[in-house]
Amino acid sequence: SDTSRACEASRPAIWISGRRAAGIPPGSRATPSSPIQTSVILTNRLDGSTSLAGGGAYVELAPETGGDEMRRAVEQVWKPALDAFRPDLVMVSAGFDAHVQDDMSSLRFSDADYEWLTGLVLETAEKHAGGRLVSVLEGGYDLDSLARCAGAHIKQLSGL
Repeated sequence: SDTSRACEASRPAIWISGRRAAGIPPGSRATPSSPIQTSVILTNRLDGSTSLAGGGAYVELAPETGGDEMRRAVEQVWKPALDAFRPDLVMVSAGFDAHVQDDMSSLRFSDADYEWLTGLVLETAEKHAGGRLVSVLEGGYDLDSLARCAGAHIKQLSGL
């Protein structure tokens, strides 16, 4: 993705990403490399230090994975990596195509799951980056769920 290429070009940084594992249900527009669109990119500390090797933390989720399993993976893999990295800036490529109503990725996230993820990145930005957070819309193809989730994401980021 453009976001991962930007991260690679901006070392030092950490790429926190989730991808739907291989296996595509019939009728889905997903491809084996379709991201689940819950990726988080973090820049390194301004002083140049980093405590993570390898440049990222990745999670693969099986087709039809729902929010409970995603939340466990985030708590077990992403959150420790975020806390170890201690970013000065949190950058989010906010995509919503893992929503249960969107057939792009064959995942089953709910509106509440996206609100939870937004809360996690906000918490990370407050804890490590003085609240510095940038979010850009990356995807979502079911217009109803995209409108709800993107709207809630913006409200939550705005403190409304």
